[in-house]
Amino acid sequence: MAVGTVAFWLALTLAGCAGHTVPPEPAVQDWNGFWKSFQAAASARDRTALRGLMTEKFDYTFGDGAPTPEGAFAFWDRAEIHGWEALSEVAASSAVEYTPPPQWEMKGKVRLAPPQAITEGYRQWRAVFAQQPGGEWRFAAFLQGD
Repeated sequence: MAVGTVAFWLALTLAGCAGHTVPPEPAVQDWNGFWKSFQAAASARDRTALRGLMTEKFDYTFGDGAPTPEGAFAFWDRAEIHGWEALSEVAASSAVEYTPPPQWEMKGKVRLAPPQAITEGYRQWRAVFAQQPGGEWRFAAFLQGD
């Protein structure tokens, strides 16, 4: 093979073909795979990994603050909130299927963690997970209170 040909193929390999990109990682669609990813990200407080698992509109308070992952992280960072500790505790539990009330405006399957969060009158931290129209699971909310 001529030196020019080798250089061409090396450049092509290192730079990639014009107009072609590496496909993104497929979304974790099954619950067990999603749950393991969520547990790992929550226990490590890995904001980047969590952000990839969260919905764009992410609820973390009952009306205070912009409902975004970044808003949630800032809220959990506040010393008096203890949000990261609560998230780690919830991630160490399990999640159960849940039928949300109509005002939640959620379609598809929903799960709550910890399991006792489905109990009437529960006011502690709870995580809400929603299956998206494409089938993948997303972390949709992490709230405390009623």
